[in-house]
Amino acid sequence: MKSKNTSVTSPSRRRALLLLALAPPMMVGLSSAEHISQVSSAFQQAGRLRLAMLSYWHVHASEYARQALNNHGTALAAVWDEDLERGQKQSRALGIPFYEHLEELILRPDIDGVIVDTPTTMHRDVILAAAQAGKHIFTEKVLAPTLYVCHEIVAAVSKANVALMVSLPRLSSGSTLAIKEIFNQHLLGDITQVRIRLFHDGALKTLLFPQGWLPPAFFDPKRTQGALHPYLKPAADRFNELKEEEQAIFRKDLSTFIRVYDFLSQIVPYNDPDLERLHVYGKSLLPRLTVRRGGEGGGRTVVALHP
Repeated sequence: MKSKNTSVTSPSRRRALLLLALAPPMMVGLSSAEHISQVSSAFQQAGRLRLAMLSYWHVHASEYARQALNNHGTALAAVWDEDLERGQKQSRALGIPFYEHLEELILRPDIDGVIVDTPTTMHRDVILAAAQAGKHIFTEKVLAPTLYVCHEIVAAVSKANVALMVSLPRLSSGSTLAIKEIFNQHLLGDITQVRIRLFHDGALKTLLFPQGWLPPAFFDPKRTQGALHPYLKPAADRFNELKEEEQAIFRKDLSTFIRVYDFLSQIVPYNDPDLERLHVYGKSLLPRLTVRRGGEGGGRTVVALHP
């Protein structure tokens, strides 16, 4: 970090701290009274948006449903869930219809938008179906497991001319808005580098939550990319049969491919599903590859855990 001045004045520092201290709790996109007024007026003119809950798989699904119910501009009108029992339970609690088949729900002309809380592996099919039906979409992160599918979803949404919003509430939280204001006013000089660490303890065992507070479904390999693991072992076994020099060359080449693909795919969409699958597979395989050092009696040394 550097400043145009040799030091930042004390009043500026105090003002920056004051902005942070007075920052309101986490908000969902409403950052000012003027903005709230504009949104309220728009809803009054257009009427309430009728939304449908698409799955209660995600840990935040109930929270999103509650926010939709408490928002004067929206109303929940229907529920669909890939888990029949879970969906029926939620529909009874809300007093709204449950649909066993997604196609029937999204074809309802009175449904304006959907809240997607399915497993990430289902996002593509569910979001594409909603977009093609002309429904606006709010979805839990991540958007999709691969960059290729993300591009496919964005293209479909653009073609359907519907809104797509990914849940990133911290972008509009009070602390984030306060930090942005501090940057804009140069209260800390010219910021040249920022390091942010954000995490939660959902998978950690605690006295209050012996198994962690994330639901067991989050660790179901059929619902996550964990299903890829059985396909990694044969490749890792073949790697272990190579000579040390061959192992080092292969691992270096794979690491280079992953780094180059990660960088270039942010600039140029490849639109090549096979290349994207190779990237996902290689990125999952790399941490499993270790290079022998010192011959058969020299043991094994991990070169790197991550590309």
